[in-house]
Amino acid sequence: MHVFATAAPGSIDLLAEECRVLGLHLEGLFDEGVALDLDASEAARGLVHLRVAETLLLRVAEVPCPHANRLYHEVRDLRWERWFDARTTFSVGIKGVLPDSDEGRELKMAWPGGGPPTRIGPPLRTASFTAEKIAEAIVDRVHMQRGGRPEVVRRDPDIRIVAWFNGEQCTLLLDLAGPPLGRRDRRPEGACLKPTLAATLVACAAWRGNRPLRLPVDRSGILAIEAVQRALRIAPNSRRPFAVERWPHDGERLGGILQQERQRALDHEERALRDAKLDVEVSDHDRGIVRTIKKNIDAAGLSHLVNTERLNARRLPVPPAGSMLLASPPEANRIGDEAAALMYADLGQRWRSFGGSEAWIFSGTADFEVRFGLRPAGIRRLYSGEDALNLLHYRFAGDAQDSAGHNRPERKGEQAT
Repeated sequence: MHVFATAAPGSIDLLAEECRVLGLHLEGLFDEGVALDLDASEAARGLVHLRVAETLLLRVAEVPCPHANRLYHEVRDLRWERWFDARTTFSVGIKGVLPDSDEGRELKMAWPGGGPPTRIGPPLRTASFTAEKIAEAIVDRVHMQRGGRPEVVRRDPDIRIVAWFNGEQCTLLLDLAGPPLGRRDRRPEGACLKPTLAATLVACAAWRGNRPLRLPVDRSGILAIEAVQRALRIAPNSRRPFAVERWPHDGERLGGILQQERQRALDHEERALRDAKLDVEVSDHDRGIVRTIKKNIDAAGLSHLVNTERLNARRLPVPPAGSMLLASPPEANRIGDEAAALMYADLGQRWRSFGGSEAWIFSGTADFEVRFGLRPAGIRRLYSGEDALNLLHYRFAGDAQDSAGHNRPERKGEQAT
């Protein structure tokens, strides 16, 4: 089956690499995610194990949609009874560019001759109207084939349909996951980062557990949890249900395959946690935050692998040679510009002495590298929703290092290595 795995902009190559490691067959890379050709067991593997992906979507069909009437008939002609029965609840979400939206009209005007031929039928201008036409077509089809009418609901539907528009073409997909894959088995209390974003930072750093890891600014412990679980190949979604298990026709079969995959993942987790030996330390200067970190680390079953300390990142003890640091300092808009400038400068002044170590620092403050006082070896642009953020990679040479010296990037804005 053809499946599309989605991820945030800036992390598509990392998602593709995750898929390769899991043995999932890649068909192509796109701005929004990766196309995969999977069987049922491979789809189950992706749902249980992928860390960077937001969701997995099963491709139903691509249909022309010059106007609402054509869209209705194209959708109604598809075999929705393969997945629906009369009691199924569903929702329809709209993504992409609708044909008659302002952006869609601009695309039409770019065509040779000033646009495609005029079509007869109601325009597809708004997401709500378009979703209603798709839902109407599905209900009518299932009524004809099954004798009942499935219900459209907003909250917790059995089936989530995603209609992805690109001008006058619409790709229809079914959400295999349901709630996003970023809703981990255990969401750390007080986490400022989404788990999928934290997983992206960890994937960029590529820590494999074979060197000391220090997390001096990780206010909930989420980076530590994602790093350790990734290094030990512990599945992030081995304890949660998936939407596909509720589907009336495929749900029982795929549910059994998913349960087997979950059990294999849990068996591996038990062995990995028992046998692992890591050097990981997460810290913060605030007593309350340290208590929260300890609570989250313990809930993840990692307290025997991760040491939690009350330390000030500005006066962090020199880590062992070859250590990696992961940090997400508070943004200037949260603690104030003056406080942020002082903090970033203090961190740079202290951490530059950690010769032989490297750091990956995640920041949404545009001039962080200037305030930090050191030039990064690489910068990678990532996104949290609409917000653009930077992941900066530093290699520390020691006390002799200065802001004009050893950490010079080849090109500002390059992706980190």
